[in-house]
Amino acid sequence: MDFDQLTTFVYVAKLKSFSRAGQKVFRSQSAVSAQIRQLEQAYKARLLDRSAKSVELTPAGEVLFEYAEKLLRMRDESIQVVADRGNVVQGPIVFGANEATCLYLLPNIFAEFQRRYPLVHISIYRNFSHKILQRVEDGSIDVGIVTLPIKAPNLKVHHIYKDRLRFMVSAKNPLANRSKLRWRRSPASRSFFREPVLRARCLTNFFVPIARAST
Repeated sequence: MDFDQLTTFVYVAKLKSFSRAGQKVFRSQSAVSAQIRQLEQAYKARLLDRSAKSVELTPAGEVLFEYAEKLLRMRDESIQVVADRGNVVQGPIVFGANEATCLYLLPNIFAEFQRRYPLVHISIYRNFSHKILQRVEDGSIDVGIVTLPIKAPNLKVHHIYKDRLRFMVSAKNPLANRSKLRWRRSPASRSFFREPVLRARCLTNFFVPIARAST
């Protein structure tokens, strides 16, 4: 039994799929099956129930799953503690963010981060906020950067950034003479879009946008 086998086992248990777990650990489905067999031989117990639709933990597998998560967490913590004692920040970290954040906010931040910590390997998972929250909760990614508010009682939330909105209207539009604008009272509020949505609708519907949100 080794950490690689435990990592594969945890992914299979969480994703309920050998093929999807293989994608996470960069192994073929047959290699994943071999690792699970080796674990079952080591523990002399069947750990997973396989069916045509999904994979479920057996009672023995549920026990091992709890210990496997603890062992993997302790391994990661020990690596970090040893690295910190040597004043070396290193290792992988996976961020999740939506399209606008990835395109407009993160590149400069990550460039500076990599300059300061060149031994840290950054990976980015790009998707919608609710998908990112799911990945944070199941441990697939380390940090999620999403739009607030969110409903995730099991996650720790930190406010790190506030968007500045820029409104663009025709000079003939009544809104052009206002120095301040309340979103909920604006007759044009139905046409306010974030950058990716704005671009997509312009391309598909061929209309002239009257407002734009920049990040």
